[in-house]
Amino acid sequence: MKVIKSYFPILERFLNSTRLFWRNKGGPLLLLAGIALLASCTEDYPDPLFTEGMIHGKIFMNDYEASLENVKVLALGPYGNQSTTCNQDGDYVLSGLGNGTYELEFSMNGYGTVLSYGIQVFGNDTLRRDATLYETMGGVKLPEFNRIYTSDSHSWLQYDEIAISTSWSYGNDSKWGIRLFFAKHPEVSYQDFYCTRNGRKLRRDGYVYYMVMADNLPFDSGEEVYLIAYICNPEDEGYWDAYQGLITFSTLNPEEHSQVMQFTMPAP
Repeated sequence: MKVIKSYFPILERFLNSTRLFWRNKGGPLLLLAGIALLASCTEDYPDPLFTEGMIHGKIFMNDYEASLENVKVLALGPYGNQSTTCNQDGDYVLSGLGNGTYELEFSMNGYGTVLSYGIQVFGNDTLRRDATLYETMGGVKLPEFNRIYTSDSHSWLQYDEIAISTSWSYGNDSKWGIRLFFAKHPEVSYQDFYCTRNGRKLRRDGYVYYMVMADNLPFDSGEEVYLIAYICNPEDEGYWDAYQGLITFSTLNPEEHSQVMQFTMPAP
């Protein structure tokens, strides 16, 4: 199998440096030289010294009625890609792997894709990697977020709790899946945050709209805190994404989010 290296910057510099030659009717020769350069940038995948490595594991799902046989497992490695599907029990096996570092991708239609990085195979290693897939929240929209309440204004809240009033009135049977991300700066997002909490659905007497509640917030009294909310399956606990260096939620919808809101952390 052939693979194109990233030599386009080299080609670009080559074309720029010979632009005058092109103008002086040297275009055909320059075109041939460029084709030759691109041809030299192809190479075969190397042949592995060992092909007895194996990665296996088990897939779990939050929907017990889903067919595990539809889960695809893709291994991206130094000798090309290899894929397989799970059996009815959620087990999978990737065999005949050469030495090197692999990335695994677990996917299924309607579910969040989970990635696993830095899996190193040596000799005849047999490694295990499990994963849990959660349903995405397709079609679910966030309510409007109106106001943040803290213990400074509402005595029924603890100092490390907040409640956010929303536009969802009682009786609204829309799916609930809200994840809150907090930071000490207004650029907070699911890729730049200090902590995250699953936004719980709260109903209190005397109010006609649902609230979103979060607790155990690890901020000091008087600190300015910023938050943003996204649609995310509430059962999705996230996984460590070594490539991005943060906790990643496979079912989070980056397009469906609230405005950034701010509050001051109250005193204990």
